[in-house]
Amino acid sequence: MNWGYRLTLVFIGFTAMIGTLVYKATHTKYELVSKDYYSEELRYQEKIDGSNNATEAGALLLQQQDNTLTVSVPENLRATADSANAWFYCKTDASKDKKIKLVFAEGNAVVNTSGFAADTYELRLQFTIGSKPYYYTKFLTIP
Repeated sequence: MNWGYRLTLVFIGFTAMIGTLVYKATHTKYELVSKDYYSEELRYQEKIDGSNNATEAGALLLQQQDNTLTVSVPENLRATADSANAWFYCKTDASKDKKIKLVFAEGNAVVNTSGFAADTYELRLQFTIGSKPYYYTKFLTIP
């Protein structure tokens, strides 16, 4: 085999490799954390204030049993917390994300998790009492 054939094989191999890379790059899904990521970033100070308020108030308690998840707010917020926005964020697949409104009864809210796909979620709980925002994040695994 002379150098002309070898050079031709190198060019064909290089072209095939570049073609494969282009094909894979165009068929890969890239997802942001949320569709309105940039507008949420502008309101990030609210999350910082809410996290600080949540830290002062106490820890959020999660209890899982079968297909239910019980979310309990700290004792000092039980009388005033009535509802919250909950986002079950799945890092691996945006189609598994769930956004629901929780309604608290005596500081507890029950979520039916039977419609959730089995994965690890980050629960992002956000609510306001008076003019004070509260923001909790907890990781949980739904079997």
